[in-house]
Amino acid sequence: MKKIIFSIFIFFFLIFIFISINTMKKTSFHDFDEANRAEAVKNMKEYRFFLAPLTGSPFLRNEKLAIKVKDNPNLSLFVHLERPPLFFWLTAISTFLFGETELSYRLPSFLFGLATILITFFLHPLSTLSILQSTDLWLSSQNALMDTMLTFFLFIAFLIFLKAVNSKNKLLYFLTGLFWGLSFLAKGQPAVIFIFPLIFSFFVKKLNLKNLFLIFFGFFLIVFPWVFLVIYNFGLNNFISGFFGFASKRTFSFDPTQQAPVFWYIRWWFESFRVGSVLFFVLLINDFLTKKFDFKKMLILSYFIPSFLLFSLAKNKVWWYVLPLIPVTSLYLHYSISDILKVNKQKILNLLIVVFIASLPIFFGLSNKLALIIEVLMITFGVLILKVKIKKTFSFLYPVAIFLSLLFFTFHFPKIIPNFYEAKKVGEYYQKLPQPKCLFVKDIPYEAVLFYTNAKEVNYLGQKPLFKNCKNYLITTDKNLNFKKIFKSQNLILYYLEK
Repeated sequence: MKKIIFSIFIFFFLIFIFISINTMKKTSFHDFDEANRAEAVKNMKEYRFFLAPLTGSPFLRNEKLAIKVKDNPNLSLFVHLERPPLFFWLTAISTFLFGETELSYRLPSFLFGLATILITFFLHPLSTLSILQSTDLWLSSQNALMDTMLTFFLFIAFLIFLKAVNSKNKLLYFLTGLFWGLSFLAKGQPAVIFIFPLIFSFFVKKLNLKNLFLIFFGFFLIVFPWVFLVIYNFGLNNFISGFFGFASKRTFSFDPTQQAPVFWYIRWWFESFRVGSVLFFVLLINDFLTKKFDFKKMLILSYFIPSFLLFSLAKNKVWWYVLPLIPVTSLYLHYSISDILKVNKQKILNLLIVVFIASLPIFFGLSNKLALIIEVLMITFGVLILKVKIKKTFSFLYPVAIFLSLLFFTFHFPKIIPNFYEAKKVGEYYQKLPQPKCLFVKDIPYEAVLFYTNAKEVNYLGQKPLFKNCKNYLITTDKNLNFKKIFKSQNLILYYLEK
């Protein structure tokens, strides 16, 4: 039976990989973070500057950290100290080895996403099933984002820490810190959530000061060289305003494009991590009712609950912010399901019924409140199903339920959908225009346009005056502007702005 289930996982895993690679090869960059990361990598390689991301985006500019563009002194690139460089280094290596293609830029993110999934193949099959059906994880893997790298290193750090607490092995505590440090270098500020299980372990006397020191020492060895070089080259004030200022702005400053209610992540998981989230809350409630909480489960909850609340209470919400919490929920499923089956192996059928109901391709695209209501009903129903006594188990239902669950997920497998596919075509036309040229945007995201035009710097029309020694151009969707229209592709129009 185990071989059959493992074969089903491998079969769908390979299908998902094939779909993802095909999507990554054929799809232009999505706006916002993905295109912005790719632009930073491209500039870091060209200018041989690898301490921090380097872009000419209009977002979070520090004029003190400007670098003049080589072939157009009207324009500048800006050092962005809000993010560490590990993701950018690995992506630069990928594009050096495999060329300047969308797939090459996305490959590191994809490989770390796959590695995270593969780790769960050693957990209970229903844990593996849950993470295999994570829309968040597959979407983040397909995008050139830092989040799969952050998720992988945090998960490895947590697994090693769990082993360290059980074995009291000092080397494992040190390795915990090293991988925590790598998670910091992958994305920076979100790695702070690892502090929660450390605090919990210390207060329940599972972690002493000496071992805590070993963890922070490992973390320090990884993080200090980058922090030192940044402060040495750009100053402490610029580092604080860039790194910590960005974190506070994303947490406390409201962005209307990321507005969502406090329960949004729970509701989003009902859409994107349904099997995993339904099983997690069903088993959490069941463990509470049966009072089956050992240290391992409590440690996972000490990681999950404060982190989930932190992300939920933040002013701005984006689906990939909670990605690091998905593997630990799968780990909780592993321990909780194992405890249930030790007492009564017949309960596997109850769990399969919950999985099958959660897997049904229904109730997608609902309003936030309605989706939340249905999720609560589904969780309640799942708790009740778990209490039902089933005398006979039909073993063939195990692989059948898993196969159908993955088949249903395949029908709505996630794919990257750019805001404007045509940004690439417009960008290629813009690149052929003679220098000096300067680019503005209006009513559209700037990121994909910035990457594909190779404009180096882009500004919002009206927020900065036209450049005097430059031919100024505008990319927008507005068809009614009184400027010279020189190129159009679908919804995007390139105008020449005559001074």
